[in-house]
Amino acid sequence: MKNKKHTHLLYISVLIAASVIMLGSCATLEKPAQEPPAETVQQPQQVELKAKIPEEEKQPPIEESTVKEEVPQQTVQEKKIEKIDPSDKLDEALNDYNEAQYAWERGDLDTALEALDEAYRLILEIELPPDSLLNQDKYNLRLLIAQRIQEIHASQQTAIHNNHKSIPLEENKHVLAEIKSFQNRERKDFEASYKRSGRYREMILEELTKEGLPEQLAWMPMIESWFKVNAYSRARALGLWQFIASTGLRFGLKRDEWIDE
Repeated sequence: MKNKKHTHLLYISVLIAASVIMLGSCATLEKPAQEPPAETVQQPQQVELKAKIPEEEKQPPIEESTVKEEVPQQTVQEKKIEKIDPSDKLDEALNDYNEAQYAWERGDLDTALEALDEAYRLILEIELPPDSLLNQDKYNLRLLIAQRIQEIHASQQTAIHNNHKSIPLEENKHVLAEIKSFQNRERKDFEASYKRSGRYREMILEELTKEGLPEQLAWMPMIESWFKVNAYSRARALGLWQFIASTGLRFGLKRDEWIDE
């Protein structure tokens, strides 16, 4: 009896131990894997998104000041030119005239002539409306410049030598274009001018010969005025040679109430 009881207890113990072992192994197999922290899972995704950002989006935006500085320099200079006042240019010409006067007093004739030429160039660039009050100042200064040039040339006492007998004849596209114009569009004016030249060419040739100048210059009035003594231009140029008053004074031509050379 004792042996049966002991055998029964041993059997129960073995069965309990086996059950415990089986339950422990099942618990180990069914234990869920530990989930990684949220930060560990999302971190690779954030790195990947950052890598996909285009390089262009990382560049800083263009500032407005940078755009405003890109103004073409030529446009700025053109605006400055448009704002030039005719009175300022007239004052600049007067300053050149005064510099020429000082240079002449020092005996520096070349510098004086250069300053006078610059002053005359500035005057020619001045465009004024007919009713402008500056027209008289412009005309007076132009006469003063011409008189000063005449005085300087007279002081040099330069003689004209007989070394300009003729002007070389050339045939180019410009000459051929003028010949074609004389033959067609300007034919009537050319023929009328040629007839009028008979009144003056003999006297002109005589004076040119005295001064040793080319005889071809006798045909200059055909270009300037068609040999019309009463030809008058917008620049107040009058006569065969289309001289204006200041140019006449520059070359020593006489002009008074009786004579206008």
